[in-house]
Amino acid sequence: MTRCFPLFLRRTSSDETEEGIPALRLKSTVAAHKLLDEIMNPFEHGHGNLGIIDNRFMEDYRWPWAIIFFKEEFPLPGYVAELRRTFRNMPMTCYSVSFSYEAIKTEDDVPPVSVVFVRSKRVLECAARNSPLFAPSWEALRDKSECRRWLCISDSPPTPWIMETARGDSQRYLSVMRAERAASRQPLPENTDPKLLLNQALADEFYDAELWDSAIEAYRKVLGQLPCRADAMRSLAFACFRNGQMEDAVAAYREALKHYPGEIPLLGNYGIACKALGMLRDAEHAFRCILHIEPTESRAWINLADVHRRMGQRSNAIRAFETFLGLEPDCDAAWQGLGTTLSEEDRIDEAVLAHEQAVILNPHRAAHWNILGHMYAQQGHLDIAKKLCGQALKLDPQNPDAWDSIGFIYSKSGQAEKAEEAFRKALNFRPDHPKANYHLGVTYLIVGRTEDAKAILERLKAISPTYAERLAEEIGSRIVQQSLVPN
Repeated sequence: MTRCFPLFLRRTSSDETEEGIPALRLKSTVAAHKLLDEIMNPFEHGHGNLGIIDNRFMEDYRWPWAIIFFKEEFPLPGYVAELRRTFRNMPMTCYSVSFSYEAIKTEDDVPPVSVVFVRSKRVLECAARNSPLFAPSWEALRDKSECRRWLCISDSPPTPWIMETARGDSQRYLSVMRAERAASRQPLPENTDPKLLLNQALADEFYDAELWDSAIEAYRKVLGQLPCRADAMRSLAFACFRNGQMEDAVAAYREALKHYPGEIPLLGNYGIACKALGMLRDAEHAFRCILHIEPTESRAWINLADVHRRMGQRSNAIRAFETFLGLEPDCDAAWQGLGTTLSEEDRIDEAVLAHEQAVILNPHRAAHWNILGHMYAQQGHLDIAKKLCGQALKLDPQNPDAWDSIGFIYSKSGQAEKAEEAFRKALNFRPDHPKANYHLGVTYLIVGRTEDAKAILERLKAISPTYAERLAEEIGSRIVQQSLVPN
């Protein structure tokens, strides 16, 4: 029986689990490996996690939607490779579960099929219509959200079909691989400097090993000798992006896009890099280009929504969030983003409903409970707010936002001493928290500690000019009020 499990690709401060699957962290954990091994071992896949748990979880357009493990290995790499060429944006890779190349090496140097990576739900649907190999995995995944990532343990197709299809497959595989290498690596001119050949080979090796600093240096040497190599520029862009060098990534993406103007991964990561640098117009243009090519590319919609929100175009952001949620209705992060944007538009009732939906979809995330609680507090429903923010602290006792909300609730209810204590806890976990500093300063003013409030103001000037200005206005107003009180 084919089974599938969700992979929760989100940052988390603890080894959370849900439905028996680790909420995978940015770094490997013993608990995450143990849980994944418990799932994989019954299917003889326990020796390889294929990088499922690593430090690569980011807004990367190359991360696959589904990782399909077959319950057995079979000699169909040529068939799979041809499917990869048939369907646009369908990167598939053949691996052996043993991870021992010598153990799987055949006479013609062709590996068996064990694992396939599929980038999008739409592509798997197309593949399943054309190949019985993917029919079981599609049946298991057809109702699953494209917002999440999935691990699928798939039944194999009937043995007679495998035997018939495997005839001549090794030659088919080698032919496809030769063609792909020729297409992906631009041929070097005759009489090329041997140093350039060495740098190109080293760069490709470093890239494949994810040694980004070394890959970047090697690709720059290649481009210094041969600036027109489009494939090297594209690889340099991806390497800079993965290494967090966003300014360099943007420059390289711009050059690469001159040669590959419609490549969605390039456009997507270029947009994300621009967004990270505050180049919002460029980011907006990149995501709109993606949607012109593929109108149902959900990640482009949610990134576009975020860009519009940052630009202050809240109506456009709301429309983009709603379009995304029409494609991916069970994405809790999108409901949170929609709720926050709606609240900024003073559409409070709709915002509350959106945040409630985020809590329903992902009750294990403290931020959802806290935001919802803070909204209830702003409306004066303090008892409800306290319970919601309390739930956030149960999930994450060191969450500074939740402690700030608790302090705000106490302040609204006239309990200044408890409010001060909560704000101090928030600042203990994050000293530069702008709202907690501001709220603590206001609390000092309420109890008449104007000098302490002024000290907070000086701190805020270096943290958040916006909140510093607001606190300065509060202090000025309080001083004026005190001057009007007769002696």
